[in-house]
Amino acid sequence: MTLEQANESALAAATAGDLNRLEQALCARAHALADLKRTPPSVELARRMEDALKAGESISDAILALKQRLGIECARLTQLESGLATGLGFSRRTRFSYRG
Repeated sequence: MTLEQANESALAAATAGDLNRLEQALCARAHALADLKRTPPSVELARRMEDALKAGESISDAILALKQRLGIECARLTQLESGLATGLGFSRRTRFSYRG
């Protein structure tokens, strides 16, 4: 996978919330960046690196947005769980003491 393809894949995966695909794309991106280290310096290389930096910022922003969405969903699930326990008429966690 080329660097450009890996960037696009990572951004799409982060936007979609697909953590498995995001991990694979970021791995592919790391390998593509490592391959660029062996490329002799050129104007084309500089342009690709600049594009990669911009793409990395976009990917980072998408991951941050994903983390925020997941945090909100986690809080909602906690509220639902608490409401379920309250609706059943007992505390969220019932504890028993077996000591005499």
